Amino acid sequence: MTELITVSEQASVMGRLRDLADLSREATELDWVRERKEQQERERQKAVNAAGWYVRNHFPSTLAVVLTATSWQGYPRLDGTETGALTSVPPAAVAHLGEGVWIHHTRRRFGGGTAMLLIPCVCGNYREAAVDDDYALARELDYLADTRDVCLGTCTPSRPAADGEGW
Repeated sequence: MTELITVSEQASVMGRLRDLADLSREATELDWVRERKEQQERERQKAVNAAGWYVRNHFPSTLAVVLTATSWQGYPRLDGTETGALTSVPPAAVAHLGEGVWIHHTRRRFGGGTAMLLIPCVCGNYREAAVDDDYALARELDYLADTRDVCLGTCTPSRPAADGEGW
């Protein structure tokens, strides 16, 4: 004779509660992922808008003439958990100027921003040159033309060395 196996009322409630809790947690985690993506997109767009504003106001005769809103690529803030650093990296925007040269704009925390030219070096790395107006840009471009074939030793490694040193 077979007996009916019954599950106690208490066990079925806990089983159902676990299932519901799992579904709730999954839904919450999906919301967090969606919110993070939306936040990153807002940061990218703000970085692009800030770079465009900075260029229009600081480089009206040069970069503002050749760069459009679609020239820029925005990047969201990176916090310490993503970079392994103690501080976060603010949102930024970059635009390719040609010949391996990039302009990088980062907003300052309390308005304004900074613009850096990222210039390729013959050693395979890049050097950075701060520019804040049309005159400084012209000066750096002249300097770039004069030193195109020389490593000045002021480069930033473009990739880590094999042993992990040199970043």
